[in-house]
Amino acid sequence: MSTSPDPSVDRTAAAHAEARADLARADTKAGLLMAYDAGLAAGAWTVARTGQPAATIVAGLAGAATLGSVLLLLAVVVPRLQPPGRQPAGGWPLWARLTPEQFRAEMAADRRAEDTIGLSRLTDRKMRHLAYAVYASAAATVLLAAAGPLAVTL
Repeated sequence: MSTSPDPSVDRTAAAHAEARADLARADTKAGLLMAYDAGLAAGAWTVARTGQPAATIVAGLAGAATLGSVLLLLAVVVPRLQPPGRQPAGGWPLWARLTPEQFRAEMAADRRAEDTIGLSRLTDRKMRHLAYAVYASAAATVLLAAAGPLAVTL
């Protein structure tokens, strides 16, 4: 008689893999948006240097929106380390503090459910910051698009 695998274990493994993949996607999106913001910052700087007062003001607003986006993106990519004196919940921050015997004991325990919840909370926080950064970049794009013609025509 064969025993079928526990379906809850398979769902836990799938959820854990999905949480890890979503976390990686958030970091990838943040990197791409940072590159876009670098282009926006360069464009705002170029338009602001034209000497046209209206274009300079609008480009300055675009630069401020870009700065806001960059700050939000930095909050996305910053590592979430535990404060000194507090034991990490799991993963490499915990493993770095263990002896080989403690590591073996940690690996014997199945903590995927706890890890999945922690990864999901982290991913949720990162995705929210990422969404706000996209809104700020979109505002900067619109402002820069408005500043370009002002720099040429006035």
